[in-house]
Amino acid sequence: MVPTYRKRPSGELYINKTKRHVRSFWVLGDPKTISLAPGGSLLGVPFEVDTQGHFEWAYLMAHARDQIGMVNSDFTLKIFDPGTRRDLMNEPIHAATICGTARRPGILTETYLLNTENAGRELQISVQNLHPVYDNNIEIVLHGRRWYHKESPPDVQEEMRSYFMHKERTTHYWLTTKGGSFVLTAGQELLNNLAPIMEADDEADTEVYKITSFSDGPFEFRLRELASGKTISNDFVRVENGWGNAEFPFVFQESLLIERNYDIAVDIRDLSGLQQNRIFLTFHARRLWYR
Repeated sequence: MVPTYRKRPSGELYINKTKRHVRSFWVLGDPKTISLAPGGSLLGVPFEVDTQGHFEWAYLMAHARDQIGMVNSDFTLKIFDPGTRRDLMNEPIHAATICGTARRPGILTETYLLNTENAGRELQISVQNLHPVYDNNIEIVLHGRRWYHKESPPDVQEEMRSYFMHKERTTHYWLTTKGGSFVLTAGQELLNNLAPIMEADDEADTEVYKITSFSDGPFEFRLRELASGKTISNDFVRVENGWGNAEFPFVFQESLLIERNYDIAVDIRDLSGLQQNRIFLTFHARRLWYR
């Protein structure tokens, strides 16, 4: 948050000029409500920011109800930034693992900047309804703050530029398993060479801060560094003790650094007894563009 006051050398407080040109801001898509048939999808819904001010995105929220008025969070999103030509995730991500509500928003690990100094910017969000029977009416909202650089005096503009110069070296990122999800049958386990993989590409290093999941039933897991074989637990951990959701994520005590071309395997066992247990796993991370 931008400080409201600053202090002169004499100790006197005065209003921070930059504060006058920063506001909280919501960005909605066009269309605002995305209506999807069972299994339907819509590609590239634009979330546009005009040139009045930069947008620093911090929260992701969604409200979704089916045709009978019931909450239906069974959908996926994939977010693309055409300004940088970068995806913000490696595969479509389940909404329950990244989208919160106003009471408990999904919080990005690091704010994401849309710099509008030279032109307007947008994010494009592709959405798929996973429910096989009911349609879905989805409203996705980005919340952050606008930095109104055009209306601000030159010294404030320069201060904004100095702040944002560092923001583009690291960016928020979501990472999930290859294919975005997998299905276990009753009692099935995927271990060793069969384990789902969280794959880091060669574009940037990835630093993971929190993890979330959505599944039809319980499971237990173990994270394993694929190259070294090192695990980060001494046994399998129940989902309730290892993975949160978008509103209540599990936050690592120490961030997990996945260097370029380095993979994390997820050894996993079904505990549900269901014929089919769909599992969606999400790492909340930031990308490090330093080399």
